[in-house]
Amino acid sequence: MTMQAPPPAIKLWTIAALAGLSWALIALAFASLAPSAVVPKIFHNYHVEHFAAFYVVALLGAAALPSVNLLRIGAVLCLIAGGFAAFRVLELVDKVFYVEDLACDIGGVLAAFAPMLVGRFRHLSAR
Repeated sequence: MTMQAPPPAIKLWTIAALAGLSWALIALAFASLAPSAVVPKIFHNYHVEHFAAFYVVALLGAAALPSVNLLRIGAVLCLIAGGFAAFRVLELVDKVFYVEDLACDIGGVLAAFAPMLVGRFRHLSAR
């Protein structure tokens, strides 16, 4: 009879990060699809808000889903950003502005994951 190890317990910080990720994704959907008059402004630059929002969501995604590959999380977040951008492009006239928003969204995801990926490469090269 073989003994199987119990599944790893979910830690409290993982649950907190998962809750934060859920709320952040809801906030992203609201901010992307709601009229701009009802969305609160945090920074003076609209593109910085996009960058910061996806930076935070990428960090929460990495913390909430520790067993999922970072590239997979990044790809899903980039697809979400692309979906939001597609809705905005279909709805409004100034399409170049929303392509810039998409670039800022993807830049936020890449900026959040770059130090993590570099750390993993350094760890692998140290072996």
